[in-house]
Amino acid sequence: MSLLFICNRLTAQKKYLPGQVVLTSFDTLKGFILEIPGRINPTTISFRPTLNAEPVEYTPLTVQWFSFNGGDRYVSYMGPLESSSLNTNNLTYDSTLTTFTDTLFIRAVLIGRASLYYARDRNDRIHLFLQKFGGAIVELGYKKYYVDEIVIANYQNKIVKRAIYDNQLYKGQLIQAFRDCPYIASGITSKALPYAKNDIQELFESYNRCKGAKVIYHEPKDNGKAVFTLNAGINFCRLQFISESYPPWNDYHFNGSTGFAAGFTCDYLLPRTNGKWGFFNEASLKNYKTDGYHITEENPVALDLIYFKVATMIRYYFTTDRNDWRPYCAFGFTNNFAIRDVNLDYTSGPEGEPILEFFRHYEQGLMIAAGSYYKRWNAELRYETSNGISDYTSLRSPMKTAYILVGYKLFSL
Repeated sequence: MSLLFICNRLTAQKKYLPGQVVLTSFDTLKGFILEIPGRINPTTISFRPTLNAEPVEYTPLTVQWFSFNGGDRYVSYMGPLESSSLNTNNLTYDSTLTTFTDTLFIRAVLIGRASLYYARDRNDRIHLFLQKFGGAIVELGYKKYYVDEIVIANYQNKIVKRAIYDNQLYKGQLIQAFRDCPYIASGITSKALPYAKNDIQELFESYNRCKGAKVIYHEPKDNGKAVFTLNAGINFCRLQFISESYPPWNDYHFNGSTGFAAGFTCDYLLPRTNGKWGFFNEASLKNYKTDGYHITEENPVALDLIYFKVATMIRYYFTTDRNDWRPYCAFGFTNNFAIRDVNLDYTSGPEGEPILEFFRHYEQGLMIAAGSYYKRWNAELRYETSNGISDYTSLRSPMKTAYILVGYKLFSL
């Protein structure tokens, strides 16, 4: 509960970034703008002339555009938006575009003779926009819809299959807009041009080059970021034997173990997520050394194991990568390879015999984690459950491991 409370408090902290706001009165305000969380385009912004000043809220009705220093630029848009979903499960049989009037800030992709803008509305629907010569901004129309196709038809049977079609109004809009560059316009119909930002951006760049027009703004490229960290700490591990077909296996009892864990991690922060989603990979070493007994304490057993572990997880950060405090949670799976596998039963003598003739050297598990960065340091709690050391089909050997780790961020790429 304490960790959840801390995460909520940190998530609620607001980060203001340096930027400028150009009002409809053509006044330019320089100061600090509240960062935009998530991927939904904002309908309002919060501005402070200084970090200690009271915030002032602006809407597209009072702002022409705003930008973060060295970052994204947003332009006011007031007009029709296509209301249909692009989610396959939510499509209808209506091919006609249906719009509603909305007001929001749309993100500039490139600004030139022909400018391209992008938005994701509150329904998580993607929109692309066209502007020429700094004039009116128009949405590029696109809609997906269902059509029932007859697959087989004769005098006895008719089989119908539901197919997905596209109303690609945007292609006609682009042909009309780029007709002063025939080479570009004629190519629109002859090649595949999906309703996707990157594909259409290439077309806009080609048109501006065709007209010798200077592109005055390009959205900053975001290829994600790889963060490399060293982790070290302790693990608390417990092993159990469970067999329904051979009860003597159940007479093995292993004490809990405290061991070490150390690893090298790479967390790839995904593009356009403000560093809030990461694809986490770690290579590490973990030991498990314990003793126990078989039936009675007069029959001692011992385990001395070392694993090379590869963990793969999805991480979610509660704050963006511009914050010092970065609480997070994660879940994923582990692949563990035993590089030391001493497992001895001393019942028959001091030299001992293997507890398991068929020892599992490749172990798999599931893992959850929670922790936080503060600047370059991080602390983390993990819990892992894996299938353990038995390679017998009649014997399960679940292994439960908790970790307490401290890490240091080495560098980012």
